[in-house]
Amino acid sequence: MATPYTEELGQAYTGVTVAQEAARCLLCHDAPCSKGCPAGTDHASFIRSVRFRNFKGAAATIRSNNALGAVCARVCPTERTCELACSRTGIDKPIDIGGIQRFVCDFEESCGMEVLAAGTPNGKSVAVVGSGPAGLQAAASLRVLGYAVDIYEAEKAAGGVLRYGIPEYRLPSGLSPKALLPRRAPRSWHRASRRRAGPCSWTRMSSRTPCRASAGSRRHCALS
Repeated sequence: MATPYTEELGQAYTGVTVAQEAARCLLCHDAPCSKGCPAGTDHASFIRSVRFRNFKGAAATIRSNNALGAVCARVCPTERTCELACSRTGIDKPIDIGGIQRFVCDFEESCGMEVLAAGTPNGKSVAVVGSGPAGLQAAASLRVLGYAVDIYEAEKAAGGVLRYGIPEYRLPSGLSPKALLPRRAPRSWHRASRRRAGPCSWTRMSSRTPCRASAGSRRHCALS
C-alpha cells in the first residue's frame, strides 16, 4: 500500500539502532562533518554523545546553536554538506547524520527535556515580525538572552515556509514549529492586526526593539 501523503517518509531510529549507527563514526580529530555544516552544528560532539547513549548531552549540543534542529534533521540536504564530508565515505558509506539528529531531537521532545532554557529576564522586549525559520531562531536566541519576545505573523498558523512550503512527508505539520522555543520561558504572545487598533496594536509593537521584518505579516499567532 502506498504511503499516505501526510505520513513522514523514512523509518526513525530506535535507541538501539541509533547507537549502532553512531558507533560507525571514526571519531575524527578534525571532524570534517562539523566543518561541512552550514548551520555550524558540532556533529562530531553529538554523535559521540549518542554513541555513549548520552542523548540529553547530544540534544544540548544540537540546540546550543540551532533551535530548529528537528527541522534541519529532516529537510537539510545532508548528502551535500556534512555527510559528503564524512570520512567514513572512503570506507563504505557516510554516517547517517540527519537520521541521528532526528532521533535526538525527537527523543528530547518526547521526554520533555529542558535543554533550551530561557535566560534571566533583562527587562527588554523585542518584536519579531514573521514566524518563519529566521524569526523562530531569532526569537529562541533572544529568549535565551533574557529578552521578552513578541512574534507577529500574518498567517493563521506559525512556521512560514516550514509549514506552508514543505510537504508533510518531509516535515510533519505537527512538528513545525512545535517546541522550538524554551519550554518554560515566560512569553508575551499577542494577537495584533494592522487593520484593528487595540492594546496589542502595531503602535505598541513599534515601541519595542526591532529584530527583523518579513513582508506581509499582519497579526500574531501562537506557536502551539
